[in-house]
Amino acid sequence: MDQEHDPLWQAPADHINALGIAPDKVIAPSAYRAVLPGCGTRCVGPGLDELEAVILHKGLLGEMPGKAIVKALDEFAPTFANEVFLVFSKSGEALEEGHPHVPSRDWLLSTALGEQGSMYHIERTQRMAPTYVGHERVLVETA
Repeated sequence: MDQEHDPLWQAPADHINALGIAPDKVIAPSAYRAVLPGCGTRCVGPGLDELEAVILHKGLLGEMPGKAIVKALDEFAPTFANEVFLVFSKSGEALEEGHPHVPSRDWLLSTALGEQGSMYHIERTQRMAPTYVGHERVLVETA
């Protein structure tokens, strides 16, 4: 089933539309543009000051800009959640505390920011020393 016909994928878009939020004020995973044309993504989207909603796919948190996730957690409320997606928005009624489809703030941050190796923390590993392999060639590890 394609994403635009999957009810779990369509429900967050329907929620955004019901709230009256313009798609260009929303950031979502890049694959979500098939469901909500015009929404922003990690590469192209509204600035943080223009943002009105963030759609998070629980399995693709590493695709989302870390600053957008932090803004959503700090300034927006979770207004929609299903097995796959979370919507944090400026408007709309907040979901009740302990909603079964809303993971903890710690889980969201550690999953999202940990997958990105984001600007919030950069984990450096020991690099391999350059090794001469002959015939005027050196084997090196790059970032």
